[in-house]
Amino acid sequence: MERGGRVGMEAGTLREKVLIALLIYKFGKHQVNPDVSVIEPEADVLVGGYGVSIKTITLSTPTAVPSFKVSWTVDASAAQAFYDTYNPKVDILLATICKDCEGGLFVIPIEVQNRVLQDIGRSKFLNLPKPGTNPRGVEISREAVSQMLAQPHTKRLSISWRISKSRAELREQSLQQWIELWQQEDEQ
Repeated sequence: MERGGRVGMEAGTLREKVLIALLIYKFGKHQVNPDVSVIEPEADVLVGGYGVSIKTITLSTPTAVPSFKVSWTVDASAAQAFYDTYNPKVDILLATICKDCEGGLFVIPIEVQNRVLQDIGRSKFLNLPKPGTNPRGVEISREAVSQMLAQPHTKRLSISWRISKSRAELREQSLQQWIELWQQEDEQ
């Protein structure tokens, strides 16, 4: 899940599954529907019938303020169309991960997102991809995230991340687990 010393985007998919499992554990399978279409623009899961977008970010320091993608596209015209028409439609569950420091889980309600969008304006709330680059989509800016996290209606659960193994050990452990699973498949 790491390439060239950086966490790859596939880590987000795995982290999303972990958080969906947490939601199922907390609220019950009858309240959590993970079968949301991959073409659904924002919702990753339904909780109590309401859409929730799950975002996970690895921070380099506990004071770093993240930005995160809200639309994954490399097409400039699609990015522009998304930017021009974007209005938050679902709550955001944001997990910030910082090795050996404090991160957390945040629930950013739609109302908070809309308030910050209105207060700072679209041009400061969203970042369009830079022309001629491959940034993979439109993101909510650091300024917007900072303001949303500071709002009183944003819920926060602090998490102190203590990882006892190095990245190399974790990577090797993960690869070894998959190798063993493939070997078991071959033996059947």
